[in-house]
Amino acid sequence: CETPMTIGVFKPTIIFPAMWEADSGDQSCQLMLLHELIHIQHRDLIVELLGQLVIALHWFNPLSYILYHELSVMRELCCDRSLVGEWDEELRKKYSSLLFHDPEGRSSDVCSSDLRGKAGSKFSGAE
Repeated sequence: CETPMTIGVFKPTIIFPAMWEADSGDQSCQLMLLHELIHIQHRDLIVELLGQLVIALHWFNPLSYILYHELSVMRELCCDRSLVGEWDEELRKKYSSLLFHDPEGRSSDVCSSDLRGKAGSKFSGAE
């Protein structure tokens, strides 16, 4: 794998690539570890397994693939929102640059706008 990931439904395990830590700072590793721990806390691997089961049963239906993709995107957005909820702007920018592998630590307006939680964004309002 090229990025950290979690495997296992009954006994989740977080896997980091061998060279990943050498290329990233200590805070980067902590942020990615927190991201994966949120996936475990939300039991996203069970949702992933159920989504794969739906795909297997409805392999002939294009809508099942579209819904599976949307479910995956929503899981990631929910995880990111849970993670950055109370962070300051600087830490949010650092996290968004990690998500997009920006080697210079800059985050574009597109990358960080949804993570700010301002009115009008996808994440404003009741949770």
